[in-house]
This record gives sequence, C-alpha cells and structure tokens, in this order.
Amino acid sequence: MATPPRADFDPLPPEPPLSPDTRCILVELGKLSGAVVWLVETVKQHGEKIDALRDDMHGIHRKIDIVKGMLYAVLGMIALASLLLGGKFEALTAVIKALAK
Repeated sequence: MATPPRADFDPLPPEPPLSPDTRCILVELGKLSGAVVWLVETVKQHGEKIDALRDDMHGIHRKIDIVKGMLYAVLGMIALASLLLGGKFEALTAVIKALAK
C-alpha cells in the first residue's frame, strides 16, 4: 500500500518546561481529584446504608401500626362493654364477692 501524501503544515513548537509552581499545582490537582473520587464512593455507600435503614424503619413502623390498631380495637371493645353494662359493674362485683364468701 502506498503511504498517503503528507500535507504541508508547520510542526507544533516544543512545549516549554514546567515551572516548579506549575508542577506543584498539577500534583495538588491530582491529589484533589483522587479525594473527590473517594468522596463520591463514600457518599454512594452511605446512601445505600441509609436506604437499607429506611426500609428497616418502614417495617418497624408497620409493626407499630398493627399493635396500635389492636390496642385501639381492644380499648373500643372495653368502652362498648362499659356502655352496655353501664352501672352494672358494681352489682356484678357484689354478686361475685357474695358467691366467694
């Protein structure tokens, strides 16, 4: 195969040597970019932990709601029984005490 013809162009001038200040800045930028990558990974891990904790808390809140519902139902039955029986509790306790003697 024939090589493609070269276009006439001016070559790029050589890069000037880096000053110590520029080298220091480049080193610090490298350190900072590494720290940013570490920070992003850490935040992602914490986000996953928070999501897992939120899911666990949702389950706990469901269980608490079920217990509250049962408690309200029992209290409602007690209130209904006291309304139906009214003042008959004293009579019932008197009969039980009389039978116990």
